[in-house]
Amino acid sequence: MGDHVRQEWINIISVNYVDKKQTIHYEMNSGSQQSEVYCVSRFNAQDLEIGASPNNILNIAMDIMGIGGRSSSLYYAQIFASPKDERPWQLVLDNQAAQALPDRYVGKLAKSASEYYTIVPVTKVESKGKTGNTLLGAIGFEFRNAEGKTVAAVSLIDKGMVYLGKTTAEERFLLANACTALLLQEVIG
Repeated sequence: MGDHVRQEWINIISVNYVDKKQTIHYEMNSGSQQSEVYCVSRFNAQDLEIGASPNNILNIAMDIMGIGGRSSSLYYAQIFASPKDERPWQLVLDNQAAQALPDRYVGKLAKSASEYYTIVPVTKVESKGKTGNTLLGAIGFEFRNAEGKTVAAVSLIDKGMVYLGKTTAEERFLLANACTALLLQEVIG
């Protein structure tokens, strides 16, 4: 039953996008931990139903908050952070909104209503000991836990850089997968 349930989640992406050059699949291994990640880029929000039910927590939240309502630049990833996971962590990011409204936009990395991270655009840079805002919109993203504490960040400038906070090995591995997914969207974008 576990493989069947997992395949249903994977099919969400593969049904409509697998033949397009908008998808990527990768695996990560940290010795004791292993993951599988499936990503799709540049799609319209109306084309995506996350999960087997249109009434699941992420679909309802996307409708209520208007996430990606008209955007054709959504990025979606499923992260199976363990071979035992039947349900993935789901990452949803509206690139248009993150660039246009970086001070107000919030993306999500969630597994359930109580297991989630917010993804917040970064617009400040430090140069020669001074901090200032960029003129370009978001240059990276911070992952914040449910308490609002930043636990990871990814820079999208130059060759990209990942910063992981001091936390459990499991959480760091999950966040490393999510940061990698954000960096790889340039490859499939």
